[in-house]
Amino acid sequence: VFPCSTKLSDLHRALAPAGGIILKNDSGHKEAKNWEVLLEEHMKETIKTIGLTDGCSVLILDSHDQR
Repeated sequence: VFPCSTKLSDLHRALAPAGGIILKNDSGHKEAKNWEVLLEEHMKETIKTIGLTDGCSVLILDSHDQR
């Protein structure tokens, strides 16, 4: 659990210290088309400003998974 004021860069560092990408899904549906990649420019924003709320899913892909 992270407070809504947590910067995405801090979340990324805590959950994927070796790199990788973060995807979010706020639709509740797990199909591939519902996942949004959070880009480098999002890293300065907070969890709240990028729209992560209760019920959202976050997927962290390891840099090794990006092949």
